[in-house]
Amino acid sequence: MHPKAAIQNDSRHQANNATNLSNLVTMENPLSVLAEVKNIMLALDPEFDVNPIEKAFHDIVKLFSGKYPGYRKCNTRYHDLKHTTDTLLAMARLIHGAHAGGITLQKRDISLGLVSALMHDVGYIQHSTETQGTGAQFAQVHVPRGIAFMRDYMKKNGFSAYDYRKCRAAVLCTDLNLPIASIAFETLSNACMGKMLAAADLIGQTADRYYLEKLRFLYQEFREAGIKAYNSELELLEDSLVFNKHMRGRLAKDLDGLDHYLTGHFKTRWGIGKNLYNDSINNNLKYLKFFLKEDNKHYFRFLNRMQAH
Repeated sequence: MHPKAAIQNDSRHQANNATNLSNLVTMENPLSVLAEVKNIMLALDPEFDVNPIEKAFHDIVKLFSGKYPGYRKCNTRYHDLKHTTDTLLAMARLIHGAHAGGITLQKRDISLGLVSALMHDVGYIQHSTETQGTGAQFAQVHVPRGIAFMRDYMKKNGFSAYDYRKCRAAVLCTDLNLPIASIAFETLSNACMGKMLAAADLIGQTADRYYLEKLRFLYQEFREAGIKAYNSELELLEDSLVFNKHMRGRLAKDLDGLDHYLTGHFKTRWGIGKNLYNDSINNNLKYLKFFLKEDNKHYFRFLNRMQAH
């Protein structure tokens, strides 16, 4: 049987018991995410070279785990390894959905796009000499810090300067304060990868089954970074409804509506004819609206699903 056909048949069998996004892949296990990303790439092309992605993946796991020379273990609870692997998988799914929709993407650009996803938040990781506080203090400069790490990493691991420029442009797309139109892309394909990464970053975090619980961690990160947009956790929770509305606008306008490719991914990969990310995001927002209306003074009583799982 053709490898792609085997993957699809197995996927449809598994999907019979899948009721939501979190049931498809064990997202808490980084190796499960890597296996799924590799499956998706090999479904695109059985000859796809997954080695650069796999090596970068293991190096980033080492980085977040405190096992990468010169760096401390990740100590931010919102921008953690799982957020990175969530973004990586969402990126791979976008790429697969575009391919299923007849969009031709160069394999090298796909590989670089996935490496960029792995690198997009490494700026939160502290150097071994940065012993005060947590990596959250770098929230407002984490993008250039991450790009600096990526530049050094790519030099040491056989990537070209052209590869680096493409990855740099892609990572810049995740900076919400930087207009996409101001970014100098190397090619149209590079621009597509960058916009996909920006989309994956947004939908990966907001579709997380514990997104609302993790917003409390995000508030703590904001406080350490000196970001004074919110005076309390409750204010951040309430504003998340507005943020998600703006996110939809960004996806549709600035990011060319690329998230619609996810429907093609879920149909082709799992035999499910809808975008499960949208379902998960909508469920999170529905629950948020419910408990804010029910008892916003004691909102924390509704944010214990991580412990219950």
